[in-house]
Formats: sequence, structure tokens, C-alpha cells
Amino acid sequence: MVACQNGQIEIVKYLLALGRVIDINKKDDDGKTAFDVARKAEKTNIVELIESFQKNQNETRTKLRKEFDLPG
Repeated sequence: MVACQNGQIEIVKYLLALGRVIDINKKDDDGKTAFDVARKAEKTNIVELIESFQKNQNETRTKLRKEFDLPG
């Protein structure tokens, strides 16, 4: 959430690339998701990344793993 709100796309990319289970729809105490936070903060690049991840997690994660030179 914090990385999305602050426009820290490299951190968001890395977290998505790690391959851990990520609940992209988890809500904060105000009922907002990371997507909501990024959209409100007008972080278009993060919004597009989250949309891509929602459509096809495996494909997006594979691209990000290559970008960070992670195995797998």
C-alpha cells in the first residue's frame, strides 16, 4: 500500500516478482485496496502494473522476474 501510494514502482514490481502469495485485493482499514490507493494518488504506471497482474499473474510475474534477473 505504502509503495503504491508513494509511487515506488520498483518496490511494487519487486514484491510482485518475488513469487509470494499476494492478495492484491486486500483492503486497508479504510476499505481501500492497493489499486485504489495508486489510482487516487494518480500513479498511472502502478495502476497499469496492478491491472496487468490481475489479468495474468504468471505472465506479469515472469516478466518482472526477468527484469530483476531472478531465477525461475
